[in-house]
Amino acid sequence: MGVRASVPFAILAASLAASIGLAQSADVAALYSRQATWPATWQAATKALAELEAREAAERSGTDAPEGVKLGPWHLIGSFSNADHRQFGTAYPPETEIDLEAVYPGMNDSTARWQPGDGLVDGQVINLHQHLKVTEGAIAYLHRAMTAERATEVNLYLGSDDGLAVFLNGERIHANDVPRGPAPDQDVVQAKLKAGPNDLLLKIVNRTGGWGYYFSLKPYAGQDGEPPEHARRVDELWSLLRRDFSDAQCLREMDWERADGIWDKLGSPLDDGALLARYRSAAGSRADNARQLIVWVAEDDASRSAETLRAAVEAAPLGGDDPMASARGAFHRARLLSEVMQTQYDLSCTGLAVEDLAATYPDGYGRAAEFRGQLRSLFAEGEALCGAGGAEALPEWQGKVAAFRRVALVESNPLLTGVEKLLLVRRRGHHGLPQNWHGNASLPRIAYDTRLSVLSAPTGEAQVTDLLHKEGPFIGDLDLHWSGTKLLFSMVEESPQNPYNVFEINVDGSGLRRVTTSPWPDIDNYDGCYLPDGDIIFCSTRNFQGVPCTGPDRVGLLYRCDDRGELVRQLTFDQDHSWHPYLLHDGRVVYTRWEYNDTPHYFSRIVFSMNPDGTEQTAYYASNSYFPNATYYMTPIPGSDTQVVCIVSGHHGNPRMGEVAILDVDRGHKGAEGVVQILPQRHRRPEELIIDQYATGQWPQFVMPYPLSGKYFIVSCQPRPGMPFGIYLLDVFDNLVPIYTEEGTNLFEPIPLRARPVPPAIPSRVDYARDDAVVRVEDIYAGGGLAGVPRGTIKKLRIVEPIYRYWGNGDQYGISQDGTWDVKKIWGTVPVYEDGSALFRVPANTPLMVQPLDGKGMAQQHMRSWFTAMPGEHLACVGCHEPRGSTPPTAHSVATRRGISEIEPWYGEPRPFRFEAEVQPVLDRHCVTCHSGDHRLDLRGKSARPEVKYSLAYASLHPYVRRPGLEADIHMLPPREFDASTSQLVQLPKKGHKDVKLTAEEWDRLITWIDLNVPYYGDWQEVHQQQAPE
Repeated sequence: MGVRASVPFAILAASLAASIGLAQSADVAALYSRQATWPATWQAATKALAELEAREAAERSGTDAPEGVKLGPWHLIGSFSNADHRQFGTAYPPETEIDLEAVYPGMNDSTARWQPGDGLVDGQVINLHQHLKVTEGAIAYLHRAMTAERATEVNLYLGSDDGLAVFLNGERIHANDVPRGPAPDQDVVQAKLKAGPNDLLLKIVNRTGGWGYYFSLKPYAGQDGEPPEHARRVDELWSLLRRDFSDAQCLREMDWERADGIWDKLGSPLDDGALLARYRSAAGSRADNARQLIVWVAEDDASRSAETLRAAVEAAPLGGDDPMASARGAFHRARLLSEVMQTQYDLSCTGLAVEDLAATYPDGYGRAAEFRGQLRSLFAEGEALCGAGGAEALPEWQGKVAAFRRVALVESNPLLTGVEKLLLVRRRGHHGLPQNWHGNASLPRIAYDTRLSVLSAPTGEAQVTDLLHKEGPFIGDLDLHWSGTKLLFSMVEESPQNPYNVFEINVDGSGLRRVTTSPWPDIDNYDGCYLPDGDIIFCSTRNFQGVPCTGPDRVGLLYRCDDRGELVRQLTFDQDHSWHPYLLHDGRVVYTRWEYNDTPHYFSRIVFSMNPDGTEQTAYYASNSYFPNATYYMTPIPGSDTQVVCIVSGHHGNPRMGEVAILDVDRGHKGAEGVVQILPQRHRRPEELIIDQYATGQWPQFVMPYPLSGKYFIVSCQPRPGMPFGIYLLDVFDNLVPIYTEEGTNLFEPIPLRARPVPPAIPSRVDYARDDAVVRVEDIYAGGGLAGVPRGTIKKLRIVEPIYRYWGNGDQYGISQDGTWDVKKIWGTVPVYEDGSALFRVPANTPLMVQPLDGKGMAQQHMRSWFTAMPGEHLACVGCHEPRGSTPPTAHSVATRRGISEIEPWYGEPRPFRFEAEVQPVLDRHCVTCHSGDHRLDLRGKSARPEVKYSLAYASLHPYVRRPGLEADIHMLPPREFDASTSQLVQLPKKGHKDVKLTAEEWDRLITWIDLNVPYYGDWQEVHQQQAPE
C-alpha cells in the first residue's frame, strides 16, 4: 500500500458518511435484511443485489437507445486465437458472416458458438472472463441488431481490454489495437445507421490478464454526475448499514474496510475464501506501510524514538479458532497502526515545512517556536494510541493534528497570508476534464452548473463571490491578466449547438465580452492566453483535423489574434493537439504538443516552446522519451528561469489528472533527467516509467497546480475516490492541507487574484508578405542522429510534408499497413555540402521533416517529427539531434558562402506519394509479367482487385520492408537503423533476380517508398472511396 500525503481519516470518514447519506429507494429497502453483525448483513444484502441485477440484465433490451433506434439483445461468441498477440487483424468467421446458428473451430481445439449475452449490461464494464472458458490470448465477438426508423448517426461510447474493433453492416468503422484495461468512453465511435436493421459487431482482443469491454450509447456520467444505478444501490445499502450499526466501533470498521476495498466486487455468492485473503493481504500491506513510515519519520528527526511504534507493528497477529475473526482483527490492528504512523508522518512533514518557512521568512513566520512545541506534544499523543483504546481516541487526535497543520501551514504561511483573494471555478455535474486525447471540443457543452468565483480570505473566514454563474454551459480555462484586473476564460453560450469561445471579464464581474468568433458553427475556440503586447493565443479547431487513431475527436491547434478577436493567424501546424499555452518568464510560450508520427503515441505528448509569433518552435521537454507520457498545465516557477511545475498523466485512464511534477530543464530535457521531484512523494526516486494509464488508480489525484514558490503550490486535488476536488496547499515536504473545499462541488483552477510581473514582449520576426522561410543547418554530423556516420556520406536532405487527416477520418491503417500514419508529400531535395552544412528555402506555415540521404539516395536517419517555420523566419539548427542549447561554429559554413538553395523537385511538381503512381509503374515494367496471380507474390496493381483496401502488389511487398512502422521505439533511432539496404526488397534485386535491371530513377522511387514508411494512399479522400475490407 503506497504512502500517501494524508487528509486525516476522520475527515475522510465524515465525507464518506455524507456521501452515502441518501434516501433509501424501495428497491434497496427490499434487498436489506438486518443480521446479527454488520458483515453478515452486508453479505446478505449484496447477494440479494447481485441476484436482482442479474434478473434486470436478462430483462433489459436497449432502453438507452436514442429515439427511433431499437437495440436487440447481445450475443457472444468465442474464443478465437490471438496467438503471439498478433491476430488483431485476422478476420475470423464472424467478420464475414453473422449466423447465430453457426459453429466454428475455436482456439485450443475448442468449438465456438454464439450464445445469448445474459448479463451483458450496457453502461457497465463487463468482465469476459465470467462468460467464456478460454480467455488468455483470446478473441471474442459480440453482436447485436440496431434497428433505425430512418437513417441516423449515433455515438458508441466504448472501452476494451485489450484491443477493440467495431464493424457496422460488415464494414470495419473503428480499430484500436491497444494494451489497456477497460473503462468507459475510452473510444467514441460514430456509427452511421441505415434505415431498418443494422448489424453491429464488436471484436474484443485479449493479450494477457484481464479481458472485458464497455458499451453505451451515452457518455459516462461517473462519480461526478448522476451515479449509475448499481452505485446508487450500493451507497444506499451502506447508508442503511450505518443506520443500524451506528456505534463508533462498527462505523470505524466499515470505514476502514470499505476504504481498503475489502468488500469490492467479491461476486455472488460471496466467497469466504476470497474475503479471508483480502483481510490478510490488507493487514500485511498496512503493516508494511507502517514500517516504512516509521523509517521515514526517524530519518526526518533522529531524536524521535520509534521503538514503541516498531514494537507495536511487529507484535504477533491476533490468534483464535475462527480464521475470519482472526484475520479481521489483524487487519483492524494493522489499520490502526498505519493510521497512527501516517499521521505521525504528516506531523514530521509539517515539522520540515515549519523549519523551512522559519528559515526563509524569518520576519513573516513568527510562530515557529510555538509550532515546534505543539509538534512535540502531538507526537507524544500519537505514540500513546498504539495501546488499548487507541482506536477510539484516534479521530480526536487526528482532528487536532489537522487543525494544527491548517494553522501552521496555511493560516500562518507568508506565501498565503498575502493572498487576499483566489480566483477559482466551482463546478457541479460533469467534472469538465477532457480525456487525454481530447480537447474542449470533445467535452459535453451543456452538462454543468458552473460558477466563476472569487474566494476572499482563503486562509481565514473564507467568503465566496460569484463573477459569473451558468447552469448548463462549460466555464473554464482561466488566464488572469498580469494587471490582475481581468481574465480570459472558455465558455459555450447557452445552447449545445453553440461552439466554445474565449471570453473576457473584469475581476469585479463587469465587462463580459466574447473575444473569439467562429467562422463556422462547428469551430471551437478555447484556452486563451494573454500576451504582453495585448494579443491573445488560443486553441481552435478551425484547422479541421481529427485525432489520427479515432478521427471524430477534433484537433485543436494554437492561433493568435488581437484583443478584439481579429487578425487571426495560425501558429502551430501540428499533427495532433497543441494544449495549454502559457508564458514563461522570458516571454516565450510553453505548450504541450502531441505527436503520432511513426512513434508510440501513448507516450509522445512533448512540451514545446516558441516565441509568441510562432517562430523558434522547439522541444522544451520529453522529446524522444517514454516518460513523462503526458504533461499538462505547464507553469513556470517564480524566481526560476529553468523550473516549471506541471501535471504528469497517462494516455488512457485519468482525464488530465495525475501527479504533480517539478521539472528543471537545466538538469535535462527527457525522461526523468529533469524531474526534480514528484509531489507528494519526496522519498520516491524519479524514474522513467513506461505505463499507459500512468497515475490511474492512485490517490490523491491532482490537476491545475499554481506555484507560490519552488516549494509550495496551490493545487486542485481529489484526495480519495468519490470526494470532490478541493483547493489544497501542496509542498515538497509531502504536506497536503485543505485551503477550501465544498461538499458536492468540484473546485478547479485556483489562481491568486493579484498583479504579477509582465514578461518581456518578444518582437515579432514574421514577415506576412512572404510565404517562405529559410533553414540553416550548420553541421549535419553534429549531435547523435548521425553519430559514427563518416563525414562526406550525406549528400542531400529530402524534404517531406506530412498531410494530416480530417475530422472523422481516423484509422490506424488508413494510409498504410503498419507504416506511416499520414499522407507524405515530397517537395524534393536540397544539397548538403562537404562540411555538413545546408542552407535552403522552404514553404512557410508548413510542417516539414527532413531525411539525410547518402549518395544512393537512402535515408541514414528518420525524422519522426516535424518543424514549422513562420513566413520570413530564418530557422537555424546546429546538426541532427544535437543537444539542446548547442551553439553553431563561428566559422562561415560552405552553405553560407554559396547562398540559399532552392528545393530541387523530385521527378515533377511537389506531390503526395502514392504507391500506385510512384511504385506500381516500376512493377508493371519489370515484375508483373511473372508475378500476376500464379505466383505467391502477386504484384499487380489496384485495378486487378479494386475492391480491396490495398493493392495486391502493396500487400505482397510491404512484408519485405524493414521500417519504423506505426510506432517504433520512441528513443532516437541509431543511425542507419532502417537503411533501405537492410530490407529484403532491396537486397534481392541488388543480388540479381532474373534479368531485372532497375534504372537509377526506378531505384530512387522504390527506396523513397521505403524511406517514407511504405505509404499506399496519397490523399484522404482516396482512402475513403474504399468500400470492401481486404
